[in-house]
Amino acid sequence: MEAERAARAADALRALRARMDAFEDGDLRSNARSPLGAPESLSALTPARLQAFYDRWYRPDNAAVVVVGDLPLDVLEQKVKATFGDWAARGPAGARAPRGPPSGARGAETQVLTDASLPAIAGLCRVTGPDPEGSADARLRRLLLRGLWEAILQRRIEVMKSRRDAPFLAATVTDELRPDSLKACVGIIPNPGQEVRAVAMIEAELRRFAADGPTEEETDAGLEQVRASVRGAIAGGAHASHDRAVEVFERVIDGLPQLAPREGLRAFDVLMEDTTPVVVRAAFAQDWSGWGPLAPVNSPRPLSEADLRAALNSGGEPVASK
Repeated sequence: MEAERAARAADALRALRARMDAFEDGDLRSNARSPLGAPESLSALTPARLQAFYDRWYRPDNAAVVVVGDLPLDVLEQKVKATFGDWAARGPAGARAPRGPPSGARGAETQVLTDASLPAIAGLCRVTGPDPEGSADARLRRLLLRGLWEAILQRRIEVMKSRRDAPFLAATVTDELRPDSLKACVGIIPNPGQEVRAVAMIEAELRRFAADGPTEEETDAGLEQVRASVRGAIAGGAHASHDRAVEVFERVIDGLPQLAPREGLRAFDVLMEDTTPVVVRAAFAQDWSGWGPLAPVNSPRPLSEADLRAALNSGGEPVASK
């Protein structure tokens, strides 16, 4: 674990991304609690403490077993029972620490990092509360709507990128759903010296999307794109066993149903039947809310933070810098 920590510290791009994450995520537990653990915790480890940690958390009630293969289902089931049937918990279970959603007010903020040895990268992010529990159908619909507005926005960005005077080489819409938060971002690779203009252009498009939402044509095209993605994801025919097992496991821990291809497409059609531009705009407004916009930028040359703040400034609201 210490070797992995040292390797990550030696990876300049990964270290830069960690600094940006710290700015974007603040004191959220999902950001503060690295899976590698604190150096103080690792240095204090003993065999007894490691065993106690294992007993608290590595238990059958915290586990899901997924097997993918070409053997008959009953044979696979018997193999799982033979391997894990006598697995019993030892001692009391661990108590999960509370994981609160983003708290406090954070408006538009900027962070400028300068490193001549690293390429220019930038981002625009929002951090809000996690998805509510709800029913499996409600959570699946929310995930589908998120994928829909991301697909529409990504297509708009691709059109912007095709312009001869576009200030960025690439920009990608992403999201990260954690137990305590949802972070939605547009990651930007600006052209040399065009960091501020790239951030300004993407932020202006985000404001337009928030104000007007997508058109009917964009919504229809986005629905077809997401439906095709769902069809490819649930078919699984061309996937390696390991990849298929990971997909199934992720759905298990997310509490989402395992659907055969026809069932999955039918569920998509039912859940998204009444999707209109107004619905997509509302889903975007819900996801693109909370803290932000937060704009971390790394530049290989000195960059005016005042110019970056101005690029984010909307409606005369003050913009904080970090």
